[in-house]
Amino acid sequence: MVSCKTVSVKERLLKKLFGETRKVMVIVPGDMVDSITICEPQGKGGEKNAT
Repeated sequence: MVSCKTVSVKERLLKKLFGETRKVMVIVPGDMVDSITICEPQGKGGEKNAT
């Protein structure tokens, strides 16, 4: 079986630079926000990992 797909130069360049497509969330804080803390779910040992 053979399939064909047209890929733009932009898409090929982005794939070469950044690898496979991934979902990304961009968080843009407002002017009144001092800080943002992102925490992962608790691990097996009950410890909390902050990023």
